[in-house]
Amino acid sequence: MRDQENISPRARIEVSPDTVDAGRELVYRLVNEGQVSVMFGAGYGFEILADSGWEPVNNRIAFAAWAAILAPGDTGTLRARVPTHLHPARYRLCTSVRAVGLDGRLMNDPAARIHLSAEFEVPARN
Repeated sequence: MRDQENISPRARIEVSPDTVDAGRELVYRLVNEGQVSVMFGAGYGFEILADSGWEPVNNRIAFAAWAAILAPGDTGTLRARVPTHLHPARYRLCTSVRAVGLDGRLMNDPAARIHLSAEFEVPARN
């Protein structure tokens, strides 16, 4: 049996397409590249690329509480509503996952939680 202490999650998110209008849905995929299952939920956030780096955006969104488990090697497809108040700029979608131990319980080690992001553009409206 593997030692849970030495297992950390490996996952990534991808957005497609990488350009989306404010107020529309952004489709993203969560890919579990690790050796352990990961838990994810409905929550996500946005950051805008500013002169000083990435800054959080007020989403003005509420989420229903749910969680799901993604097994090693699996992929999940989700949707994020891009807030209508976002102006044309470079953004990133942010979320996090947490490792599930071999016993089926969430791992408590800080390294068991990873933050993920993927960049996209909100274009100027014609």
